[in-house]
Amino acid sequence: MTPMLKKLEIGDTIDMSACEGTFDVNRLDLSQNLILLAAGTGLTPMIRILKRVFHQDHFITDRHVLLLFFNKTENDILCRDELETLAEKHPFVVHHILSRPDSQWCGETGHIQLDLLRRLVPSPSKTEDSSQTLICICGPTPFTNSTVDLLNQYGYKQNNYHIFLS
Repeated sequence: MTPMLKKLEIGDTIDMSACEGTFDVNRLDLSQNLILLAAGTGLTPMIRILKRVFHQDHFITDRHVLLLFFNKTENDILCRDELETLAEKHPFVVHHILSRPDSQWCGETGHIQLDLLRRLVPSPSKTEDSSQTLICICGPTPFTNSTVDLLNQYGYKQNNYHIFLS
């Protein structure tokens, strides 16, 4: 999606849809553990999900919310200020992972890998009830395919995740 957006001229318009699509938003109400895995413009549905989760009347106070956001460079991080503001106001952890960091970057680096998931994402056995874990995935097709394969290797089941496709 990013290469297409870069081709737009000032004043061009695009159509965007809501995050729901085939997504059952009621699953958010049942999830004690919400894990969001996004790459590049795949952040778009995650922002909507975060806003809904944190602004609903019956917010689950002991809910664990985690975002792993993959980008090439620090300049590619979309909505960084908004994400940091959400993290300051709510029980929410965000990890920015860069594949092409500059020498000043102190955060996570690389691409999605099983060892990275093991370090940052709770394993299914560590969650009290894995059926209360929802993992949302959005990004380029290679990222999405790799993520699903790695989650399966890690022990998550297909009913634990929802894939947003572009």
